[in-house]
Amino acid sequence: MTTPTCHTTHMGCPCCHGSDIIRDLWVRERTPALNNRLHATREQALAAPLGRVALALCRSCGFVFNHDFDDALVRYDKDYNSSRNDSPAYQAHLAETADFIAASLPRKAGHPGRVLEIGCGDGQFLRYLHEKGMDVCGYDPALPTHPPCPNGMELHGTCFAPESREERYDALVLRHVLEHIPTPGLFLRELLSAPSLESSMVAIEVPDLQWILDHHAPYDLTYEHCNYFRHESLVNLMNELGFSEYSFQRGYGGQYLISIFKRNNSSIIRQITPSEETIFSAMDTAQERLLHELFSHGPVSIWGASGKGVLLTASLPDSTLGQVKRVIDVDRKKQGLFLPGTGLEVCPPDVLTSVIEPGRVVVMNPVYTDEISRMLEAMGVKTDVTCIA
Repeated sequence: MTTPTCHTTHMGCPCCHGSDIIRDLWVRERTPALNNRLHATREQALAAPLGRVALALCRSCGFVFNHDFDDALVRYDKDYNSSRNDSPAYQAHLAETADFIAASLPRKAGHPGRVLEIGCGDGQFLRYLHEKGMDVCGYDPALPTHPPCPNGMELHGTCFAPESREERYDALVLRHVLEHIPTPGLFLRELLSAPSLESSMVAIEVPDLQWILDHHAPYDLTYEHCNYFRHESLVNLMNELGFSEYSFQRGYGGQYLISIFKRNNSSIIRQITPSEETIFSAMDTAQERLLHELFSHGPVSIWGASGKGVLLTASLPDSTLGQVKRVIDVDRKKQGLFLPGTGLEVCPPDVLTSVIEPGRVVVMNPVYTDEISRMLEAMGVKTDVTCIA
């Protein structure tokens, strides 16, 4: 992780098309291109594609993006697994978000409405909305199977084609989609021009860049996330498209922005984001101190085989990586697979009961710290538990 000298460029902003861009704001070389795709063998994991993260800042609208992003390195298919359904904390987040969106939907003749979700994953979030009486439809090319759906629910393992739907939807849901789209403005403009969505409200959930910076969390700066939003830059993007924010909340321990927008042909109001060179530099300095503390007392077990765990281990020098004795994850679909970049194998939690010295457990996400501590206590494993952020 490096914070090099920044350069100004006239490359256009993918959101507002502004030309006042600071590039190379923060750089990470050779990072796994897909941190939510694990591999069947260690050899495959070590051969996984790597990319360069080089963040740029638009001074006009505050949008931050990876100007070295190459979408040819990123492929979302059936082996891509971002599910966290085994976590009660994550299920609570899904339920709270479903309540938030449902409260904003206008009821028509007593019917809660029709909802379309693009990038629905395994459909777990749509199931929460369906339980509230809504008719729901989801699309995701990474949908692993086509599970049976109850009446009023559809799941499709393909990309959404606007011309394929005649139904009119009351809401479009984009949860953790916009951070993966190289041209978010164009993507939204084309999507929202579909007749089936012309009267829809739009619910968007994305990681909050401000949380990442405030909590010195560089392992949330992933290659597959080519975009990073603050609240104001997300609002700026939607204002340009003729939408204004109707409701807003933060979720998942403050890590996510959740905004609901409605059409009103609003004027563009841009809030300029100040220069951030020193902020990114401070994040790296804080992480270097933390890593020294975490790895200066012997072996460790990393808990979390998704984005943060993959990026932490891939960024460690060989001398430090050797202290990582195991990577733990509760997701059975990840256990026995190998992390890209390092080839570390993912183990189930109960492996800690069979080792003499489990070492310090490093939790990759603060949302799960209490949950993991209770699990370790129930297993009779006594060790220090520390969170990376």
